[in-house]
Amino acid sequence: MLANWMSNLAAIITNRTNGWDVIVRELADRLAARGDLVSSHFCHMVSGANVEPPSPHAKLVLLGVDHNVGGNANLLSRESMEAFQRTEAFEWAKRKGNANACIPSLQAFKLMYAINVADYGYTEIALGYVKSIKTLIDRSGGGNKYSPAFINALNVFEDRVAVCMERGGTKEQVEERKKSIFGSLGSGLKKFSISGLASGIVSAASGEDGRGAR
Repeated sequence: MLANWMSNLAAIITNRTNGWDVIVRELADRLAARGDLVSSHFCHMVSGANVEPPSPHAKLVLLGVDHNVGGNANLLSRESMEAFQRTEAFEWAKRKGNANACIPSLQAFKLMYAINVADYGYTEIALGYVKSIKTLIDRSGGGNKYSPAFINALNVFEDRVAVCMERGGTKEQVEERKKSIFGSLGSGLKKFSISGLASGIVSAASGEDGRGAR
């Protein structure tokens, strides 16, 4: 079955019977056990499985990488950054079918990404991510699905980005202020890690808003 998994998958979804999604997820697990994580994640997506918060046993966190390997869970590798972008594109695709669709666990990764780009001086891009996160939170029913640590980190980061952008000054003054603002913020947030920020955002069992938009 694994040797011709694409053909088998196509046959399953073409002739859907009760429990077809369970069969596809079993196929995904077998592919993952073989080390083919990209194919495994593809099968999980086809089956309608939710993207999950990072945990040792989560099967679909960042599309195409193992979040348990190295610094992937904190976006500290090239592979994890590419996987983040793929997962972000997946959320965007879901919103094309449902404007309120949201992957709650992805918002913590967006915040970490925004912190990283702010560190490099791209404050407008960082602020755009903050506004996007807040818009999705509002559309998905407010912040009750999100941990207080995450909401606080988001608000603190937004305030500091705004302060940095409003003060102006010489290039040297702006750069020095960025080091002060984002350096202290980054060290404070990274002690939580993505797993810490994402914990409590949404449980794997609670599902995603906009789940039907696939």
